[in-house]
Amino acid sequence: MIEKQPQLWFGRATEAAEFEQIFRLNHQTFAAEIPQHPVRNDSRLVDRFHAENEYVICRDGEEIVGMIALRAQRPFSLDEKLPDLDRYLPANRPVCEIRLLAVRPGYRHSRVLSGLVRELARVCRQYGHE
Repeated sequence: MIEKQPQLWFGRATEAAEFEQIFRLNHQTFAAEIPQHPVRNDSRLVDRFHAENEYVICRDGEEIVGMIALRAQRPFSLDEKLPDLDRYLPANRPVCEIRLLAVRPGYRHSRVLSGLVRELARVCRQYGHE
């Protein structure tokens, strides 16, 4: 039997169908697997910062198998968790918050994570984030 090799593509999410898959991957990861959020009947979890997020994704064919969200607008979610977050950040430099790493279970021991991080670094440099 010949095993199918993944056809991985890394880039930014731009299409409605990609966002829908991100919502389902978020639900699978952060509600069903890691119980940070309640399980929903529609199996969708839309991040509260969705409108401000930029999503770096990995697709295998048409299926999103991994994603990382980044956001450059303050306040960051970390501002709610760390008092005086600014003392940990470089002064007068453009920063962004990286959030919501999710990789489908069957892809966790593959090159998906390293590819997502490389693409994330490229996107951050493109936008001038440090």
